Amino acid sequence: MHRVPVLVVGGGPVGAEPAPQAEAVLPVDSTLPGGRGLKLRLSDPMLVDDVAADFPALTVILAHPSVPWAASSISIATHKSNVYIDLSGWSPKYFPPQLVRAASSLLQDKVLFGTDYPLLTPERWLRDFDLLEVKPEVRPKILKHNAARLLGLSRNALRYRLSKIGIADESEPDGGQENSSGG
Repeated sequence: MHRVPVLVVGGGPVGAEPAPQAEAVLPVDSTLPGGRGLKLRLSDPMLVDDVAADFPALTVILAHPSVPWAASSISIATHKSNVYIDLSGWSPKYFPPQLVRAASSLLQDKVLFGTDYPLLTPERWLRDFDLLEVKPEVRPKILKHNAARLLGLSRNALRYRLSKIGIADESEPDGGQENSSGG
């Protein structure tokens, strides 16, 4: 049995599309371009809190820093071991200060890199991320290790995927040991 995380993207009328079997994430994308039809009350991550509590084996990823809901996202990810925060959709220079603090400390193992490509390129996101006050030892967790652990990727598989988007593998999440999945 495979565990499939659910990616929740806030912003508008909630709708779900079934993911192809090969996909690792079931997208629940509710954003609309230009704000047409956007209902901010439906992007409140507190709506996900009940789901995370009722289904503790379900991994939930709150996508985007969820402005104006950063405090709620931080609270839910802190309280629920099965909830993570993905940083896609916004340039890091616009992240709320409390999100940057939480990502660099309390939630350092539960925050995930994301860009929202092609609207936000990995190069721009990484350039802006470099300017944030995030502890040096936490950066590789956010950029790679947390996602690798969450998705069960081997080091070699992850290195290959990161090289495809121009991110070099500069650290070893497992102390230089390949994992038991043959990675």
